[in-house]
Amino acid sequence: MQAQLWVLNLLHRVPKPIAEDDTYKLRMVSERGIRHGVDHETYAYQLALDIGSAPSVAQVINFGPTVFGTWALGVNFNTKFRLVGPWRDAAAAEIMQTELWNVIKRRQNWFSEYFPPSVVQTGS
Repeated sequence: MQAQLWVLNLLHRVPKPIAEDDTYKLRMVSERGIRHGVDHETYAYQLALDIGSAPSVAQVINFGPTVFGTWALGVNFNTKFRLVGPWRDAAAAEIMQTELWNVIKRRQNWFSEYFPPSVVQTGS
């Protein structure tokens, strides 16, 4: 995602000026040796916003319920940010419907209680 932003910047195609933002930086305790850290989820989403690749709820709903479920319940897979924007890829929706949806279905938590594997169909 950083490379995508870099390329768009080289081509002068970044959709809007990038505001100074450090909300993705982790706050470190001074006694520890590590002085810098980044929350991947927040950082990936901020990069997607900066390059115009963060889809809205309305856009994701148009891809169907499985893609929406993967988008809503999954971490910020880079594939989420290939549904729309300058780096969109037609294969992204299929990857979310199959491979990434299978990751979501395997979770052992409330999701598996409400959607047992026998009920959840891939690609539905």
